[in-house]
Amino acid sequence: MDDNKTDNKTDNNRVAVMITTDKRGVFMGYINEEDANNDPLIVENMHMCVHWSEATRGVIGLASHGPLEGSRITAAAPKALLKGITAVVHISPEAEKRWLDKPWS
Repeated sequence: MDDNKTDNKTDNNRVAVMITTDKRGVFMGYINEEDANNDPLIVENMHMCVHWSEATRGVIGLASHGPLEGSRITAAAPKALLKGITAVVHISPEAEKRWLDKPWS
């Protein structure tokens, strides 16, 4: 792999992920990659998707290209403990940028 961050990892072995829960919550944040199977799961710099637009094309669209115009993304909480995890999905660098650029867009 080249030196570009194409794997979406941050320093300290943290990775950007989208997380879904059994209460239908959809979140984006950073986890230790080795903790991906944990429930509960500690998430840092966590955002919640309150609404995604039709253009986003569903929850997988949030992981693939991120929230598009009309979506509603909250500001970040520094650290959270999420319970009832149903999926942990690695997100693309493009999606990560959109999650971070568009709080409550």
